[in-house]
This record gives sequence, structure tokens and C-alpha cells, in this order.
Amino acid sequence: MNTEINQNSAEVFAHSQFKNLRHDDRRVCDRVIQVCAKINQNPGKPFSRIFTNSADRKAAFRVVANHSLTTGMLVESICSATREKLLQTQPALVVAVQDTSSITREKWRKARNLGPVGCKGSQVFFFHSMMAMTELGVPIGLLDLKLWTRKKVKKSREDWKTKNIEKKESFRWLTSVRDGCHFLPETTKVIVVSDRESDIHEYLEDLISEEISFVVRVNHNRRTEGGNIRAELNSAPVLGEIDVPIPRVNRREKEVVRFTVQAQEVTTKLRKGGLVIHRSRRPFSLWGLLIKGETAEGKKLEWLLYTDQPIHDLESAREVVRIYTLRWRIEEFHMVLKTGMRAEKNRFQDGLHMQRLLLLCAPMAIKLLELMYLSRAEPDKLLAEVVSKEEEKAVMALAEEQTHNPPQNLTVGEAVKYIAFSGGWQGRKGDGPPGVRTLWEGWRDVQFLASFILRRDGKADGVPPCG
Repeated sequence: MNTEINQNSAEVFAHSQFKNLRHDDRRVCDRVIQVCAKINQNPGKPFSRIFTNSADRKAAFRVVANHSLTTGMLVESICSATREKLLQTQPALVVAVQDTSSITREKWRKARNLGPVGCKGSQVFFFHSMMAMTELGVPIGLLDLKLWTRKKVKKSREDWKTKNIEKKESFRWLTSVRDGCHFLPETTKVIVVSDRESDIHEYLEDLISEEISFVVRVNHNRRTEGGNIRAELNSAPVLGEIDVPIPRVNRREKEVVRFTVQAQEVTTKLRKGGLVIHRSRRPFSLWGLLIKGETAEGKKLEWLLYTDQPIHDLESAREVVRIYTLRWRIEEFHMVLKTGMRAEKNRFQDGLHMQRLLLLCAPMAIKLLELMYLSRAEPDKLLAEVVSKEEEKAVMALAEEQTHNPPQNLTVGEAVKYIAFSGGWQGRKGDGPPGVRTLWEGWRDVQFLASFILRRDGKADGVPPCG
């Protein structure tokens, strides 16, 4: 697709995400870019309120309701944009985190093409995301995203246990790695990070056989040559202590908890006999890492991790724990997507329409997180390197409004503070760095000013924005 675009920074970004959209009708491709651009300019606003005239609003609703525009087309275009970005930057290491979330519609608000969930009467569709990040935890883009609904509530546990992995929802952990990680540059190493739900024998066996590095939180106390994984790690020598910042519920600041560290290489031991579907499994060796700590309120914390990374000293253990803590950022992505981009708060009466809206919002959710974490990882990076000229001028206008003597060359760290202040962040001594909630509120002001600057100057810079 070769779509002409206006030199508007929001449209440049939207074009970068959907330029590879494989749809036969060019008008649909153009409209997808225009709708995505409007979403980029108005994060946090209801879908019906982001358009300035009735014609654009009607056209946008037609795009969301267009059944010829499949979710697979949108996902493929978004993920191909991430792969292009990785091919351009050629990073030495990419951390790929994956997790599952859902969009829920209450039982009294019926909608088509949704499935059941645990709460009786509620309707839902699920989505499973794999997000690429730099070694420092700055989001790059989506490597894979899967959407599905359940046709019926799960049967008994015994019925579920007899199914092959290919017939279970948990198969998504394997397919996301296969679909997302095999298109990375050959020189790029990838580390896959996932939570306890992914502690599946076939998943770990697949990662090891494909020589893909991983950090997975343990859910099952597996048999090992020395008894079981927990017993072996409890008897392993203590490597030392590390400090880990832990988020606290409804608190801005994190609590630093001191953990003791134990690690050991273990080999799994399979049960003799067992279910027929499990007899093709093979034992494998990996490293187990056990850390134990206690919060200031006396709550005991314990993490048990699997990894392929050798852990011989405290520094290698600290690095594995640091990589695992990056997993929380996929949960932030889901929060921004559902709450900040309002993918869950809509009145659509068809689950497929809700899925298309979620995919149109996904690139902007990544962009906001990228900007926020870039301000923490590389605060001295010049803002001009990651946003367009009109966006830089818009942030400078906010800076001049907030302080009479702003710096001439804004850095990303300074710019994010100005943007977040416009969104409600107060910047007091104990407030900590700006969060993504105030960032998406302030970003609307940036886009409004950038549009004004574009109309005033009569042209825009062609440098694509961060994302």
C-alpha cells in the first residue's frame, strides 16, 4: 500500500503503524490511518468525541464496523512496523514480555461476538500481547497480539487435563514466541519474560529446544533429580542480598525490599506413567532462582524463577531479577490500552467492533509508555531526536507557560515533566517521576498546540515521532 499522508505528526505516526495494511480497498487503508491519527491526538477521550465533524465521525464508525477489515490485518501491520524498527536499530538485546488481559462487558450491557467468563452473565474477549523492549526497559512495539473469545465455559478439570496443549488456550504462550520472536534480526538476542500462568512443560521445553533465552516465574513445584524444585533451592547456598523496588497498591512511590538470593541448576524428573498426552515430554535442565524478602508491613514475599541464564554469583542473579521486573510493563500497557485509551469504555454492541478499536488504540498506548520510560532510562536524550518539530515547539510552549526561562534544547526528561504537569502532575518533592496517567492527559495539550503550529506555519516536519 502506498498511501499519501498529510505532513501531520500524528498522521506520520499512524502511517508508520498501518502503512503495511493489506486491504484491497485503498480508501479503507486511508481511513484507518486517519482514525488512528485522531486517537493519537486525543488519548483518554471517548471515541465519539475525537472527531471535529459529523462526516469524519460516521466514517470512523464505519471503519470499526467494516467486516472486511479483519483483526489479523491490523495485527500484522502493527507487528511489521515493530520489526521494521528493530531492523533499523539492530539492538543487541530485546526483552520480549507477554501477558494476557481481557475486555469485559457487564451482563446488563449485551453485545454480540463475546464469550463467557468466570463471572456468570458477564461477556468478554481475551487478548494476549507480546511487547518488545530495550535492555533498559523502554518499549519498542508489539511483536504479537492474539484475540479470541470462548464459546463456552470450561468443563471439569479432568476433561481439561486430557486435552493436548494445541487444543488449550495456554497454547498461546508457545505460538506467541514462535510468531513474534522468529522475525527479529539475526544479530539480536531475545529474552522472553512471562508470569506463572506460562509455567507449562511444553512451553519451557520449546524455549530450550529453540535456544531462546527466558525468565519465567514458577507455578508448579516440579519433580527434580534432588526431590523437587522448591526443596532444592531452599537447600542451595545463599549468594547474598539484593534490593528490589516493589510497586505498592494506591501509592506513588515504590517500596525497596531487601531479598536473600539462592540459585542452583536443576534437572526435571518426569513421573512414570501418567496421562498419555504427557508421555512425549522430555526432562530438561535449567537454572532455578529463589528470592525471599519482607515488606515494611511484615508481608513476606517470595519469587521462584526459571531461567536459562547461568547464575554463579550475586550480580548474575540481580540481572535475572531485574529482567523479570520488566514484566510489569506489559501490565501497564494493558492498563493504558483499556483505561487511558478507553478501549474498554465504549458502547459498541459487537465484540468485533471492540477488537478493532483496541487495535487502533494499541500503537498510541505503546508510544506513551515509550516516552515515559525513555525519560527515565535516557533523560538527557534530546527531545528533537524522538518527536517531530511541531511537537517539540508545542512542548516548548508548555514549558514557557510553566516557567519563564525554559532550556533552549529540551531533553526527554525535562519534556515529560512539562507534559505531565499540563496533565495534572504536581511535581512535588515526594511525588516521584511523572506517571503515564498524567502523561496521556498532557499529551492531548501537546497535540492541540502542535496542530495549531502546523496550521500557522503551513507545513510540518517529516521526522516521524517517537514510536
